[in-house]
Amino acid sequence: MKEEKVFKIKCPHCRVELWIDGLSQKVIKYEKSKRSKDEKSLDELIFKEKERIQEFDRKFEASFELQRVKKEEIEKKLRKQFQKVASEIENNNTE
Repeated sequence: MKEEKVFKIKCPHCRVELWIDGLSQKVIKYEKSKRSKDEKSLDELIFKEKERIQEFDRKFEASFELQRVKKEEIEKKLRKQFQKVASEIENNNTE
């Protein structure tokens, strides 16, 4: 006698579970499963991931701009100090 096999298949789109008899190839049972609150659709996950990536990009650009501004401030201070030292050297040489 052949071994009876039943296959359980779950549709990823509509979440229906089908039990199929392997010998007769007929649906024995079907059941609609309810989507849990924790379970999210693929579209929702993709949307959230895109938002997360955009937020990282925004933070990176803001950080990069802040570093640029800090660098400009440091360069201004350094130029000012160089000018001060140069004028002091010039004053010492003229005395």
